[in-house]
Amino acid sequence: TFLTADIVLNFFLAYKDEKNKCIITDNRAIAWRYFTSKFWFDLVVSIPVEPIVAGGLGYTVRDTQTAKFVGLLRWLRVGRMYPIFGVFATIQHKQILPPVFLLLARNYTYLFYIVHWMGCVFFFIARAENFQENTWFGREEAQSRVSYLDAWADYLYSFKFSIGVFTGYSNEVFYTNNPVEAIVMCLYFGINVVAQAYILGTITVLLVKKDVESGEYRNAVINLDGYLSDKKLPKSLQAAMHEHLELQSYSEKTADDNILKHHPSTIKQKVLWHLYQDVLKDCYLLAGCTPQFLTLLLSVARMELFMPNVT
Repeated sequence: TFLTADIVLNFFLAYKDEKNKCIITDNRAIAWRYFTSKFWFDLVVSIPVEPIVAGGLGYTVRDTQTAKFVGLLRWLRVGRMYPIFGVFATIQHKQILPPVFLLLARNYTYLFYIVHWMGCVFFFIARAENFQENTWFGREEAQSRVSYLDAWADYLYSFKFSIGVFTGYSNEVFYTNNPVEAIVMCLYFGINVVAQAYILGTITVLLVKKDVESGEYRNAVINLDGYLSDKKLPKSLQAAMHEHLELQSYSEKTADDNILKHHPSTIKQKVLWHLYQDVLKDCYLLAGCTPQFLTLLLSVARMELFMPNVT
């Protein structure tokens, strides 16, 4: 039901035209774009292919090798997971969640699906081998713990084993004698290298961002101290320069030039006029000037912040 509703809604979901950089809201254009792009993929991965094929072949239970492999058609459902990337991109763009919570939610979601899918693969290999001794799940060490448990417990142990492999803290005796599992394990390790590098990289970027900013300010202070030491400036002027540097450090992100440089000149002029019109009108040198002249002056002027005691 959810997948069907998602397909229907995609026929009415506006999109951004990358060529013209505008939002397309025409229903015909939206429907045609979706019909000629993602619709057929969404339709195929939403159809319950596995029970249809199993019923057509006459398999009611997975009691044969062929029936077990027919069950692999369920993996087509994984194709419907691609919208999750768009969900996280939208949350990040609209800043619905704080960066830390978004980062943790995204990384743990990716981690869960990787571990979950690989746990299912390891369990399927053991099941296809009828839980023989040459599979990790069929070994005596594993069967002594899970043989009397239900399917959910089997999944839990498979999930735990997959996490152990992902983190590198697994028990190697479970998979050393099976060639198929060895091949899958090599592929899993290759995926782990990329996944762990991505997770560590995103966390590192977020955590060191503040350190980079504080490091830049620290370097600026060190350079200023060296400059003042060489030039032998008066103490009052040295204090003023330190105060100004600290002021610029705190106000740099919200300075007019840094914020308004991303906006067109029309909006920039309106913002500056709203902020500084009273200051300009009260200025003796600009008394009697027309608003048009003052607006033009603001558009080319540079705003600077300084401490009150600096004259």
